[in-house]
Amino acid sequence: MLGSPAVSEKGRDVKVIDVLDESAQRIGTELADQPEVLASIEHTLGFSYGQIGNIDASVAHTKMSMDLTAQVYGENSTQYAFVANEYANILYSKGDYADSEKFCRESIDIFRQIGEGESGNVANNLILLGLLLADKGQLAEAEQTYGESLDIFRKLDLMETRNAGVVLGNLGVLAAQRGDFDKAARYYKEDIAMERKLPDAFSQVSLATTLQNLGAVYKQKGDYAAAEPLIREAIEMRRKLLGERHPHVAIAQAHLSDLFYREGEYEKAIQEAQSALELQRAALPVGHADLARSLLALGQALTAKGEAARAEPFLREAVEIRRTTLTSSSPLLSSAESALGECLAAQNKFRKPKLLSLAALRRSMRVKAKKVIVHSTL
Repeated sequence: MLGSPAVSEKGRDVKVIDVLDESAQRIGTELADQPEVLASIEHTLGFSYGQIGNIDASVAHTKMSMDLTAQVYGENSTQYAFVANEYANILYSKGDYADSEKFCRESIDIFRQIGEGESGNVANNLILLGLLLADKGQLAEAEQTYGESLDIFRKLDLMETRNAGVVLGNLGVLAAQRGDFDKAARYYKEDIAMERKLPDAFSQVSLATTLQNLGAVYKQKGDYAAAEPLIREAIEMRRKLLGERHPHVAIAQAHLSDLFYREGEYEKAIQEAQSALELQRAALPVGHADLARSLLALGQALTAKGEAARAEPFLREAVEIRRTTLTSSSPLLSSAESALGECLAAQNKFRKPKLLSLAALRRSMRVKAKKVIVHSTL
């Protein structure tokens, strides 16, 4: 139904965005008397715009599809509940978290009211709801929500699916954040075993992340021999799947640098962190949150090697980024401030490190009171 511009009219260099824009302009008038068909095409347009990164257009077309679906099928229909959750996902991508949660919950409620409370649709909807809750800091509620989703996937024998892997991975992250590393490792291992069976690229990219996260858990537990091959596999998989210069490669490299630092292999740690930082500088904007990982890894290794003066500007940049991008109670901010404090102390700059250490200590105490613990110092 979408069609494409005739080659004779537009030439051979036709972009996807041109096809979508032309289709969007036509369908409103051509299909005005066919709301059911129009709803379906608006949904397709919304999805397609989302795939090419035009979030505003995706939101507009998916909203139109949702309104038409309500008109044709009613607001308590399976069709409406499905599109409402699609709309919630797109709103999340846009950063409109409040409305995303509103429509996500509405979709789940409708499915439950019509007797589909243990369907795959609800299991998938609960993934988004868990993510929204985690983003708000409601970690216990998020973990419970993911647990409900996982129960449905198990009951429906849908464990060898991409979304089941997402749930296992997210449960692993939440378990690690509260310091239950053994439970986190169990979730990650199940996820890895499942995702190794899935051939699609999305699952393989997700597998690389889970390998990295399991490596980070072992690193936190002090089992460096188990951590290193997992992190190295994550690096190689990302290079193969995403390209040598993709910034996600650098995230895993920063973890490997931190591992070398913990083992006292400071020169290796510096080399890995420098490689990661160079990659990120080329791919990410100034001040991006992920830069702090590599900056911190490089700074702490340089300090440990006795090159605190070289380390200082990297650590100051890491602290500034985390002060800008994180809350004041974040343990990641505390770790960056502590590393800078140690660096300054190594240079006999006593006044500043004392203040930084006290600030980091106060944040650390607040974090411990909430029982929130991250599984990586990076």
